[in-house]
Amino acid sequence: MTQIKDDLTIEQLKKVMNFIKDGDTTHEDIVDTVHTLLKRPENVFFRNIGRGRGMWVARNNTLICSRTPEPTSWYLGGCRWKEYNNEREAEADVRNLAKGMSYKWAILNLMFSMMALEGKATIEEVRASRIGGGKSVIYEPHYNTQDFSRADQPLSDKEKRVLKNKVVPILQGLVQYIFAPDMGTCCAHVDFVAQYAPYNVACLSLENGGSGDPSLVTARGVYESMLESVMYHLNQKDLNNVTIAFQGLGKVGSHLLDYIVQDNPKVKLIIADIDSVKVDEKLRELKEKDIAVKSIEPNEIYNQPFDIFSPNAMGQVVNPSTVRRMMRANRDKKLLIVGAANNQIDERHSGSRKEVENLFKRFNMLYAPDFVVNLGGILNLIYEFETVKKVFGGKYNQKRPLEVIHGIRPILREIYNRSKTIRLSTQAVADRLAEEHIARWALFNGFGHDELIDRSYLVDLLPTSSGNTTPIS
Repeated sequence: MTQIKDDLTIEQLKKVMNFIKDGDTTHEDIVDTVHTLLKRPENVFFRNIGRGRGMWVARNNTLICSRTPEPTSWYLGGCRWKEYNNEREAEADVRNLAKGMSYKWAILNLMFSMMALEGKATIEEVRASRIGGGKSVIYEPHYNTQDFSRADQPLSDKEKRVLKNKVVPILQGLVQYIFAPDMGTCCAHVDFVAQYAPYNVACLSLENGGSGDPSLVTARGVYESMLESVMYHLNQKDLNNVTIAFQGLGKVGSHLLDYIVQDNPKVKLIIADIDSVKVDEKLRELKEKDIAVKSIEPNEIYNQPFDIFSPNAMGQVVNPSTVRRMMRANRDKKLLIVGAANNQIDERHSGSRKEVENLFKRFNMLYAPDFVVNLGGILNLIYEFETVKKVFGGKYNQKRPLEVIHGIRPILREIYNRSKTIRLSTQAVADRLAEEHIARWALFNGFGHDELIDRSYLVDLLPTSSGNTTPIS
């Protein structure tokens, strides 16, 4: 189990939260510096792990991490094991994903900090969420599904061999990167790695004392976000008589549908997934509950009349073309986008994000920033940390993360209100909120402008061996 050491007190947390308040420009230079720093990882490590494979690990932000009782630099993000078109694409992915994790951890810590000052969260939850953004990817050339296990199967011999002989030495060398599941990996991979690097893992299976599959908690966070967004944008307290275009019926998507239909029997659904078997099964299940539902081909979902578009599969589906298609099918409507997918706005092309945000403004479309909406996954895993488990009965209990996930709603409300006031996109406001919170911790840790710019604050962190990897950034 990962051991988070931090002696932060509630009185110190009050000081942290007083550093930067809405409208305060005293430390604007520090916030702007943080914004610049997050564009580039603190470190990216690479190792050739044989047979054309490569593994990259990126550390994006440790400004948020504890400096007492000793300087630490824990950074956490899942390991993505997949085929890429080339190595350059794999490296670009790990850099981008680590950056996204920095923002997600900052918002989670902001949520817990706000709740702790209201007596709704413990100081241990605040401490456990002071983690930097990290990510790793394993580039697997010529990915063959026969060589890899499915979620409900034991790991293949190939997976075990690569993990034990190649991945574990990297984790042992990098010391404070925390390995967790992502695309192509699951709790079984974490359980196996934990046998050799027990302090470098998170999201162990329930059977091994971990927090297990986080999809139920993630889905609850998306549902709470949907309710808050509908209340703000449509002035409606529930989802009855609202039409939701639902893209993706994986674990999170299926749990999200369950939450929706359980509380909103008059909701109207349009569902789509590349797996037609899943679609047929879900159609039968929903119709048996007398839910108004129809299915559509995945690429046709943008042309349907609806109130909410909910992307819950792959990211990068919100682009100028798909936004225009949605608006043509829904003229004079106030649409919302709220879903669990990561990186929903496609930023692969220069100017794409700006064009999308301009279209949101032009058509009065409300976008719930994905790294806020789907933070339930990382929220869930802190409850397997020993310092947190001690507070809640000595073992992981899903009741607590499901209880505190509603803390997403005040965060979203702040984003929406500030977006309206200063006329910035909700994504830009969410980014700024995270950057302000990281800046608070930078100030609390005593980092000045010059120290941030030259990143001399990294010198005092615990030694980080490269683990036979090559630092490339």
